Amino acid sequence: KGSAAVGLHNVADGLIAKGSHDVVNGNQINTLSQDVAKFLGGDASFKDGSFTQPTYKLSHVSEDGQVSKTAFNDVGGAFTGLDENIKNVNQRIKDISQGVAQDSLQWSKEDHAFVAKHGKEGSNSKIKFLADGDITASSTDAVAGNQLHALGSSVATYFGGGAEYKDGKWSAPTFKVKSVKEDGKTEDND
Repeated sequence: KGSAAVGLHNVADGLIAKGSHDVVNGNQINTLSQDVAKFLGGDASFKDGSFTQPTYKLSHVSEDGQVSKTAFNDVGGAFTGLDENIKNVNQRIKDISQGVAQDSLQWSKEDHAFVAKHGKEGSNSKIKFLADGDITASSTDAVAGNQLHALGSSVATYFGGGAEYKDGKWSAPTFKVKSVKEDGKTEDND
């Protein structure tokens, strides 16, 4: 009956349940604590009446998409880190998809075709660095400027008479035709 603490020994397992008023013993607390540590994972442990905190090594995705490792020592911190990762990944996906939309050909429902209009004003844009398309009766390939230039130059050569196709413009041929007059003499006509 003094004020010194005393231990209560050889206590049988008490009922751990809703409504129970039983006393529980050290073995029951140890088993419960071991289970909690096991459920926490991350190398958490319970030994000699003390918990060792878990360590969760997670990838961290920054706003610019860089990935690094980050350690968390509690479940709440780990979930907060995962939440930040999800937000950053979603923002990266949004940024990339908007960038692709701004820098790619887009289908126009109004025009029923792919269009190369970009920017707020929807200004027309060039498409560069195309591979040569097939030029055949059944081809639906896009053709490049160099193909049109080669075709135009060939046609100009066939015309002769100084015809020329240069920088997308035609120069008309000039032919000198000899005509025979009624008196049988010939003259040059342009």
